[in-house]
Amino acid sequence: MHVDATYMLGTLLAESGVLELGLMHLRSAAKLKPDSPMIYSNLGHVYLKLGKLDQARDCYLKSLKLNPQDPGILFNLGTVFHQQGKLEQAASYIENSLEIKPDFPQPTFY
Repeated sequence: MHVDATYMLGTLLAESGVLELGLMHLRSAAKLKPDSPMIYSNLGHVYLKLGKLDQARDCYLKSLKLNPQDPGILFNLGTVFHQQGKLEQAASYIENSLEIKPDFPQPTFY
């Protein structure tokens, strides 16, 4: 199994709305390349779309551990914590993302 093909297939499926199948391929890609922050970040996106906030958080935390200066990952963690009602943690991660990249898109919460 080729990691890049597996990753791309999972990403394309998820972006097309076939979330469970996309998730399956992205999880396979993560097993093939467990040191890829990009794979874990995309896994986090799919879990977030599925409303599986704990799994999304765990994937984003793995991604952040592998790439601690990525403002997108920090922002996504802030989003998850916001949806979990953990507002102080959400604010902290979002503020950290803006410290790294001040022109990062500002969050809009509803």
